[in-house]
Amino acid sequence: MWLPESSGYPTNWYCHLTYAFFLAEQGRSEEAIREATLARGLDPTSPVTRFYATLPYLWVFRDFDKHISELQSLLKAGLANYHVVHIRLGEDYLQKGLYDEALAAFHKARDMSDDNLTLASLGYGYGVTGKTRDARDILENLLDRSKKRPVSSDHFARVYVGLGDHDRAIDALYNAYDERAPLLTYLQVEPVWYPLRHHPRFQALLKKMKFPE
Repeated sequence: MWLPESSGYPTNWYCHLTYAFFLAEQGRSEEAIREATLARGLDPTSPVTRFYATLPYLWVFRDFDKHISELQSLLKAGLANYHVVHIRLGEDYLQKGLYDEALAAFHKARDMSDDNLTLASLGYGYGVTGKTRDARDILENLLDRSKKRPVSSDHFARVYVGLGDHDRAIDALYNAYDERAPLLTYLQVEPVWYPLRHHPRFQALLKKMKFPE
């Protein structure tokens, strides 16, 4: 990643964190962890920086227990009203099979925000926990929204993954690729897409996006 000298890169926590995300996406795990650690050290008092610095660790080590503990600590440190933390907590709980806790976290996020990612995450949670009708209602809601303003197709894919409809999920991801959906840059590392990893069309999409093998 090129940065001008005026960026102050060596002491700029945001640059280190952004670079950590890029390295994690590219499978360069040790470098990603190093950059995330630098970012956190350069802005140690900010709960928001701490939150985002946890993600490369999650993507590399997949230690959901540790990540849950980190997020719970961040909620107490001033991020209780930050809906993205609750979304992440819900996703972690799903990976652990803690379904009641997951849905509670997704509902807290929804109480704080009505954006498309929050709604899709709740639909994903409904699908994984067997609340099929509720998940399909979320899909209908997203479809209705898309008639008024754009809704990124990866949000639909998220709900389809929860429902176990992998073919439709991958169809939606290909649509998201055509839309240049920004969250697709995390396609190879985000736990929500783990169930698709061995699907040939998913692997073909990763190659199409030129992720390292």
